[in-house]
Amino acid sequence: MEKYTARAMLLQFAQPIQLELFPYRDEASGALGPQARLLSETLAMTQFHCFVHQQWRGRPLEDRRALVAVFLARSIYNLARRAN
Repeated sequence: MEKYTARAMLLQFAQPIQLELFPYRDEASGALGPQARLLSETLAMTQFHCFVHQQWRGRPLEDRRALVAVFLARSIYNLARRAN
């Protein structure tokens, strides 16, 4: 018999939950534009926070996760690097 971790059990339900929550999100906030929809779905499905580790030095974990989300958003919205 295979043992499941709590994470594996939650991931098992991720796709059905997302299939139900995304339409609800559209109802609650109105339809998103194509880029906003892509960003929302990408952030929800990539689980990038799994790749940002606590043991890295430098910025706090929450800041690093936010920075990853910002880089992803910049890429999707095709935003140029801001000038200093």
